[in-house]
Amino acid sequence: AYDVREIRDASYMWSAIGGTLQTNPTLATAIVKWNESDTAGTLVLTRTFPGGCKDETRIAVTLPVLVSVDEPRDDDAASFDSPRVMPNPANDLVRLMVPMSASVEIVDIHGRSVLVRDVASGTHDVDVSALAQGTYYVRFIMPMATHVAALTIRR
Repeated sequence: AYDVREIRDASYMWSAIGGTLQTNPTLATAIVKWNESDTAGTLVLTRTFPGGCKDETRIAVTLPVLVSVDEPRDDDAASFDSPRVMPNPANDLVRLMVPMSASVEIVDIHGRSVLVRDVASGTHDVDVSALAQGTYYVRFIMPMATHVAALTIRR
């Protein structure tokens, strides 16, 4: 969600380039569903103040690029050749299985980073109890590749 401090008697008009507004464009808050095929978007807010003065704010949004997305699977955790996230869906704790050292980032559906951690190869338990219910992407950035796995938090 994107929001601005509401000003009495001002009017608002949001628009999204590279996405679709999911809320009424005349409110002080906008929720955008960004196009999956784009790597960037722009959110535009035009405010009209009492007396007719206007201002325009443009917010450039960089969207995560997905190299690959794994479907959730719960097969043998002992052998893996690509990064994995288990269980999926998860509640409070997820296990990351990483075949080599990586930078791990969990990103929400709006492209905001909610957790970043460097990990060595092996298995790592991560507390996700602070994350809201919903869909996230776990990005594993390794020396030779980037791998992304979908993660669902369900309570």
